[in-house]
Amino acid sequence: GLLAGLNIEMTCGTGEETLDNNRLFAGLLRRAGVPVHLRENRDGHNYCAWRDCLDPGLADLLTRTWTREGHG
Repeated sequence: GLLAGLNIEMTCGTGEETLDNNRLFAGLLRRAGVPVHLRENRDGHNYCAWRDCLDPGLADLLTRTWTREGHG
């Protein structure tokens, strides 16, 4: 199907106005069977927050993806 093979890592700051929408969207994806992890960090929508979520967020996403696909 269209969602097969997806593996999603989402990030959002707890100070962002989109936090509730991101939580809702992550829940919808999970109910559709998509592996999704929403990482919330204590910041807003800025470079420091993105940097702080990149590690371990990106490493976790790559590990989950490679392990699931048999590459790890």
